[in-house]
Amino acid sequence: MFILQNNMVKGQYLMLIFLVLNNIVVIQGASSGLAYRLAMQWPASFCSTLSTKDTCIESPPNQWTIHGLWPKKSFNIGDISESTRVQLAKLWPNLNASSNNEQFWKQEWKKHGSCSNLTIEEYFEKAIQLATLYNIYNILEKNSIKPSSKIYYTDKEISESIQKVTGYKPEVHSTKKQPFLVSEIRFCFDQAFRMMDCNTTYQLNPLLYLEH
Repeated sequence: MFILQNNMVKGQYLMLIFLVLNNIVVIQGASSGLAYRLAMQWPASFCSTLSTKDTCIESPPNQWTIHGLWPKKSFNIGDISESTRVQLAKLWPNLNASSNNEQFWKQEWKKHGSCSNLTIEEYFEKAIQLATLYNIYNILEKNSIKPSSKIYYTDKEISESIQKVTGYKPEVHSTKKQPFLVSEIRFCFDQAFRMMDCNTTYQLNPLLYLEH
């Protein structure tokens, strides 16, 4: 753990938010067919990397949110029940104000989840189920890892704190420029959605888990 030595300009972070982008990325497994990766993205980090032409939504949720569960089937919003859409608006919002939630969900559905045998409704319900079950904010908080603009953690510290609860190693991703911000955490699953270790290498860079 590293303590930030210089005062940081908090004003630049006021518009930053948590994104829990919980993504379930469908990938092709070498020996077990399909495998899934549940990726959680932190909104504060997402907003800090937006280009000048893009802005965050006015009132982003104060939680981790879903990025995407990604099959390549045609998207029809009518195939998603109203109750599921209400949950998606909370757990899987589009943080970029230049487009709406439905456009974001459609993009994630079409772009990333090829090989999924799930229907549209099943796909989004599964994302909600996993995002709720593996609540990253609560898991980290139980291990005394909390959002801050002054305290640095390593990816190894964050990964091991999650592994204490789930029993499996996640992937910890960060932004590319300093100060490095915790941007996304991914859980790996087999075809039956049983959690498994992710194949990851620690970078050990000092990371900020940016506060809201």
